[in-house]
Amino acid sequence: MDAEVIGSQNPEPIEAESAPVEASSSQQDTPSLESVFKENFKDRLFFLDNLKAVTSFTEQSQGIVDGLATRLNKEIKVLTRGLPCEIASSIFVAIDSNDFRCMEGIIAGSSGTPYAHGLYFFDISIGNDYPSSPPLFTLKTTGSGQAYFGPNLYSSGYVCLSIINTWSGDPEEMWTPNKNILQVLLSIQGLVMDDHILQKEPGWDCYDVNCVDSIIYQNAVKYLNIKYAMIENMRNPTKGFEKLIENYFRIKHDVILKEVNEWLVKAKSETIDYASGESMASNYNPTLCQEMAFEGFYKVLSRVAKELKEEFDNRYGVSDTQLDLWIEENTQLAIETPNTEEVQENEIAIQDAYQNPPVLSPMLLPETQPADIIPLAFISKEEQVSMELVPEQQLDYVPSDDLKILDNYAEEQVSEQFMQVEPVPVLFREPSSSDPEAPESTHIYFQELGNLRLQFLEESEANFINYMYDRESIGDIGLARINKEIKALTRSLPCEPSGSIFVAVNQSNLSMINVLISGTEDTPYDHGLFLFDLKLPQDYPSNPPQMNIKTTGYGTLRFNPNLYDSGYVCLSIINTWEGDPEEKWNPTYSTLLQVFLSIQALVMNNDVLQKEPGYEGYDSDYMDNLQYRAIVTYGNIKYAMTDMIRNPPAEFKDIIRKHFLLKKDKILETVEKWKQEALKIEMPIVNDIVLAHNPTTIQEFSSTGIAECFDRAIEELKAELINLK
Repeated sequence: MDAEVIGSQNPEPIEAESAPVEASSSQQDTPSLESVFKENFKDRLFFLDNLKAVTSFTEQSQGIVDGLATRLNKEIKVLTRGLPCEIASSIFVAIDSNDFRCMEGIIAGSSGTPYAHGLYFFDISIGNDYPSSPPLFTLKTTGSGQAYFGPNLYSSGYVCLSIINTWSGDPEEMWTPNKNILQVLLSIQGLVMDDHILQKEPGWDCYDVNCVDSIIYQNAVKYLNIKYAMIENMRNPTKGFEKLIENYFRIKHDVILKEVNEWLVKAKSETIDYASGESMASNYNPTLCQEMAFEGFYKVLSRVAKELKEEFDNRYGVSDTQLDLWIEENTQLAIETPNTEEVQENEIAIQDAYQNPPVLSPMLLPETQPADIIPLAFISKEEQVSMELVPEQQLDYVPSDDLKILDNYAEEQVSEQFMQVEPVPVLFREPSSSDPEAPESTHIYFQELGNLRLQFLEESEANFINYMYDRESIGDIGLARINKEIKALTRSLPCEPSGSIFVAVNQSNLSMINVLISGTEDTPYDHGLFLFDLKLPQDYPSNPPQMNIKTTGYGTLRFNPNLYDSGYVCLSIINTWEGDPEEKWNPTYSTLLQVFLSIQALVMNNDVLQKEPGYEGYDSDYMDNLQYRAIVTYGNIKYAMTDMIRNPPAEFKDIIRKHFLLKKDKILETVEKWKQEALKIEMPIVNDIVLAHNPTTIQEFSSTGIAECFDRAIEELKAELINLK
């Protein structure tokens, strides 16, 4: 194919050809490791001659059909802009200089996962019917077919994934022409190569990430990662990628060793019995799992970690990073010349142990084991020759009841939801006069609205009814708790032009609450008023409040990946998203105020698309995020401003009028700025997340034009603001 398709010159693979940037010897001028990494791999998309020779690409026809060249040009632009390049997470792409249908994706496993820092090579083949049909992805990092890296990454190289139609997922997860190669790469890195490996197996998705089977799977992948995605890549690099691999591990080797040492420390303290039964991981990596059962994961991991460190030391000089390796114990070195017959007998024992591993039962273990049935399968030949076996050696086996897998785990998880929850001690402290208090604002906004931040209303004065919630009152513990929280809300709810929160409580049933949250300054939600309703469960605060957003453009607009057009609010602090434990609802310390502030500050900010899993590390100025923001600002004008003025909820009617009356000049200035920003976004919008979240608005942008859409919305808002009194 003619290189003129994307320009007169093919970019050179800088990271594949040049020596790594080294830190200056001067302490003052030494760049950070992150900056060194980014400098070396700033051009993470590059072109190679004859890439097809080292990939599984199959020639379908000579040349590229009409229309495909244009699409591939757009894909290359998206990849150039969107490929992550961080120490903790990065992706590289190589393209055949003469045929852009042939690509190679190199995904670096993300830090904090069992795939951390390993390099995983994927052949990417694009057919002439692309994008009607998805690209073909084939995993090459398989240890020559020996390593099964998870339910989605087969040892045969098969990649099982909905987005490329190799798994039958929900319709919205399957390939559509609007999706692109970058999204596939990010899906593999963010959604496949994470801690939840076992959970990718059908029927195991509800299992806890820390259950025994899950940990065994993670540990197997850690070992395979070091062996094949690190050591093997260095020893036998793919042709054309030698410098990339060399520079990558040269820069990161200390970071890698530190993370591997964390794995060792964790493995050393593990009490998991790998021999107690058959795990899912053992179905796919039986040899490795037998090895872990015989010797323990700590010893197995130590062996490959030591091999990795020696490889790094030989290549890059001895590292200061030390590893907490397993040390051989209870053995003596034999001085005598090895007996050939004994060696042969041991080798037979090894083969037999591989094929017929002993099944150990903690209730039936004899006090001692004769030497001839000690599991030798994974002791090296050198160790076998030099080891003097103790005639009566006890098996070091300690069963752990608390780590046994529950066969009916899923059912128990469901049933727990209906168990009587024990009352939680109410440690939430009531505000006192000695607490520091923010000085009252002198701004006219606070003077006008400060005393309306918290209201108690009868049901006839407000709409507290939502079909999603029951009307059951909270118990005595919850009643005492909510009374204390109300006192805190009276003092703490923000009320400024830059951001405010207003709360209306059902006077007859304190468990029913409506909330009006004002978007904060310099965000796409600025000036808008977003309505939520909230219901406290009967066992509050043992369980968090239920929450629903009502500002959705009548079900047509999703203001955020966390704020659904159906009204669903996806948030860790109310347990509707599985965040880290410290982010979840804590009955002792979590409060309604924290929930409100989390939505206002952590959800409703400039990083809109970044709330979607897999996009967390992207810049605010990433084009797909700017596109999502343009949709949010447009919806804000239409529904959180104009419609809110036209159809105010009764309980907040006076607040809404004063809010927009006091801010109207600033609002008109802001919406004009939003219009100019929206005119700069690229069209058409191709990101499948943005498309799936707001198809109605995107269709409106496409058919009417962004400028006309904003002009019309702004004119309608102006008319409403002028009529305010």
